Amino acid sequence: MRQYLAKIGSALLLGGVVVGAMWFDRTNNTAPKVDAVVERVIDGDTIDVWMGKQLLRVRLVGIDAPELSQEHGSQAQQYLHKFIQGQPVRVALGGNDKYGRSLGEVFVTTIDPQTQAQSQLSVNAFLVRAGRAWAYQYRGQVQYSEYGDFEAEARAAQRGLWSSAGAVEPWQWRKTQANQ
Repeated sequence: MRQYLAKIGSALLLGGVVVGAMWFDRTNNTAPKVDAVVERVIDGDTIDVWMGKQLLRVRLVGIDAPELSQEHGSQAQQYLHKFIQGQPVRVALGGNDKYGRSLGEVFVTTIDPQTQAQSQLSVNAFLVRAGRAWAYQYRGQVQYSEYGDFEAEARAAQRGLWSSAGAVEPWQWRKTQANQ
């Protein structure tokens, strides 16, 4: 019973922190950022993170990586895994997707080797720029214009999935799988 109450208390505390951060950051017109540690990389655009004692599944917002069973899918997962597995991150939380996953932009702290200055790098943007994911489109429109620019750069430089001809967008690939 005590463990059950402790779990409920932890969940309520985390919920209060997140809601409070969301309210505060809404006044600054930015998404709340919560500290977390990456527990598991599910695929090229979904991770599990620990936020305190809560495990949260996060879908990286604004991008769409190849599915695991799709060409380039396992490479996208491995790339993300090598980059952030077990690392401390900050997650800017948004809403939830239709599968109940939290939508978020994930940030890692980077240090400039020359100046030692720290900055926050968007993992979402980094994956698109590296050619490991597409800029997410809704009804044919890129949702984050910056990501569309990064995708165009990656295509032109033939980085990642753009290094071979015939890369199929995940949303198109999912349609073909549903029809089989």
